[in-house]
Amino acid sequence: MNRVIWFLVSVALMMAALPAYNIYYFINNESGQSSGHWWDRSNLYNIDDWIGLVSRPLYEAGISTDPAQVIVGQKNWLFLGDGYENSVSTRRNGPPEGFQTHAEGIVAAQSAWNEWLSDQGVEYFHTIIGPNKNSVYPEYLPGWANTGEPTLLSIIMATDGAEKHIYDPTVLLASTGPVLGGELYFARDTHWTEAGAQLATKALLERAKRRLPGLVLPVLDQEESDPVSWLGDLAAFLHLEGHIPNQNVYIPRVIYPESVDTEQFDLETGELRQSGGNPPVANQQTPLLIQSDNALNNKRVLWMRDSFGHAMSPYMATAFSETVQVHWAAALENDAQLLVELVETWKPDLVFLTAVERSTTHEFLLTMPPD
Repeated sequence: MNRVIWFLVSVALMMAALPAYNIYYFINNESGQSSGHWWDRSNLYNIDDWIGLVSRPLYEAGISTDPAQVIVGQKNWLFLGDGYENSVSTRRNGPPEGFQTHAEGIVAAQSAWNEWLSDQGVEYFHTIIGPNKNSVYPEYLPGWANTGEPTLLSIIMATDGAEKHIYDPTVLLASTGPVLGGELYFARDTHWTEAGAQLATKALLERAKRRLPGLVLPVLDQEESDPVSWLGDLAAFLHLEGHIPNQNVYIPRVIYPESVDTEQFDLETGELRQSGGNPPVANQQTPLLIQSDNALNNKRVLWMRDSFGHAMSPYMATAFSETVQVHWAAALENDAQLLVELVETWKPDLVFLTAVERSTTHEFLLTMPPD
C-alpha cells in the first residue's frame, strides 16, 4: 500500500512540476520549434523534452528507448528497428523465405517495363535501389545484428538479368566514403547524405549516357563544399533534439552548370508550388513538374521515387529541363494506372525508378505493364 501511495505522490509531483518546466523551456527555446502559446495544454503538459532527458544517457550507453523504431549501433550510429519492414531481423537473419522467387519476379517486371516503355517511345529506363544504411555500413551495427547474412539487394542483383535494368550503388558508396573523408549516410538518419546521393545519381546517369552519348552530366567539386547541420530523423524518433549536437555534413558544390533555377508546378492543375533556386523536393503523392532553367539536357524525365530521391532531386533538376516526380507507390498502384497515363500523355524521354532497399519486399516492383 505504501508503495502505491509513494508512486501516486511521485506522479502528482511530476505533473505539478511539468508545466513550470515547459513554460521555462517554451520561453527560452531558441530553436524555434515551439508553436502556439505557453498556456496551451499541448505545451504545458508536453513530455517530449523529458523523454529526451531520459533518452540521452541511454543513447550514449547504446540503449534505445524505442527499439521498434530505432536501434543504437557502434559509435552511437542509429539504425531503423523492426517496425520498418523488419529491417533488423532481415539484416540479422537474412531475407525472408521465398525472397529469391520474389527477386526473380522483380527482374522479370523490370525487363517487361523496359520493353513496354521502349514501345511507347521512351529512350531509356532504369531503376536505382538505394541501399539500406546497414548494407553500406554494417560495421556500425551492434555486433548481434551484424551476422554477415546476404542483403535483399545482393540477392536481387545476383539474379540473372538484374544488371541490365537495376543499378546497385552499394560498392561505390562503401568504397568512396573514406576517399571523400567521411561517410555518405547520416549517422543518425535513415538516408544517404547529399554527397552520397549525388555520387549515386551521377553513376546512374553515367549508365544512361552509355545508351544516350549526347547526355551532358553536371560536374561536382569535391574540394569545395557547403556545410549543413543536421540532427537526423532517427535521433528525432528518440526525442534527442536539443539534447545532442547536430551532425555536420558537407554538400559538394555543382560547378557546371554554375546555377540552375527551378519552378515547381502541380502537373494536373498547373498551379505554381515553388519558384527560384534548386531546393530538394520532398515525396510527392501526386505528380509534380519541375522545370529547370539552364539545365544541361533538354529532356523530359518521369521519375518514380521515395524519400531517397529527396537528396537526389537537385542533381536531377540540374541535369534535365523537365522532371515529373511522383512516389512509386502512387505510380504503380492499381496496375500502374498513373504510370501508364503519364507515359501516354506526358511522353517522357527517360523514366527512372528510385526505391530504398528495405521496400523491395513489397509487391510494387512485381507490377507488370499492360498487355
